[in-house]
Amino acid sequence: MKKIQQKNLTRQYKLLEIKKESGITMIALVISIIILAILATVSLYEGGDDLINSSEEVSNAVNDTLDETNEQINNIRDQVNNYTRYD
Repeated sequence: MKKIQQKNLTRQYKLLEIKKESGITMIALVISIIILAILATVSLYEGGDDLINSSEEVSNAVNDTLDETNEQINNIRDQVNNYTRYD
């Protein structure tokens, strides 16, 4: 009888240990997320202007490339139209 009670107590103790460890793990996870959020906010605040300037430069470069590509397409379209007119 004592062995059964001792086994039950051992099982209960192990379950409590697991719950205690998962609680600590959950707290560590929440703290890590909070710290990462703070670091992300600080980095965006510090480098926000550079990020905006870089994105504007990339946007301008893409628009320039699109304009050049449209010009090339229009030139090719004109050449095709001129070629088919003479046939």
